[in-house]
Amino acid sequence: MNKDLEKLEELKKLVMSLVSSKKKFIKLSERRSGMSYQDNTQRSIDNAEANLNWHAMEYDKLFREVHAVAVDCGLAKAKDDYSEIEYNPSAFHKYMHKPRLPDCRKDL
Repeated sequence: MNKDLEKLEELKKLVMSLVSSKKKFIKLSERRSGMSYQDNTQRSIDNAEANLNWHAMEYDKLFREVHAVAVDCGLAKAKDDYSEIEYNPSAFHKYMHKPRLPDCRKDL
């Protein structure tokens, strides 16, 4: 019973982080969409796009974390595939990320 409560508290924290992250993503997206080549330098536009891409990567990782904890709490169904994901937030960076496995999939 105590473990269930701990999982729900963890889910609550992660969902709050997810909401905050989504708000930041919307702000970055609006900032980027409002930029034009007439009013901004190429470098500032590229920087805004890079920030948006990096944040999108972090948001996706957090979303997958929330899903795993929701499965542990019994609020979501487990996916069939939890394989590694490749992120390319910029032309120079490549990251492989292994999403968190729900407890029901740890033995696979």
